[in-house]
Order: sequence, then C-alpha cells, then structure tokens
Amino acid sequence: MDRKELATTLGVSVPTIDRMTNDKRIGPPSIRVSAGRVGWLRSSIEAWIGAAEQLGRLPNQAEWAAMSATAK
Repeated sequence: MDRKELATTLGVSVPTIDRMTNDKRIGPPSIRVSAGRVGWLRSSIEAWIGAAEQLGRLPNQAEWAAMSATAK
C-alpha cells in the first residue's frame, strides 16, 4: 500500500501521511519499495486499523510495536 492509498484508506491527505510518518504516528513500519519510495503491508495496516477499536484511536508506532509483540 503506497502513501496515496494509505491516505485514502484513512481519509486524510498525503501530506498528513508524511507528517504522521515523521511523528511516528503510523503503527506498522514502512517498507522500502525502491529508492525514494515506501509502502506498507495491507495486512498490517488493516490490523492496525482494527486495533483502533480497542484503543479508541489509532495506536502510534511504540504502542503498535508493544501490541504486536504481545500478540506473538
């Protein structure tokens, strides 16, 4: 899933995705697709959005890492 698709999925703009990435507010880590291009695994993003139901908001990167570690 690229930045544009993630933005559409979350109902925000691409610049907001960039800010969320810089602020570590996107839980699942990005994957380098090529030089200058990143993306996310769709399954990770879907699980992350599902986790928001438990917290009442999207978990940030640290919260997501902790949640993912306890799920294993």
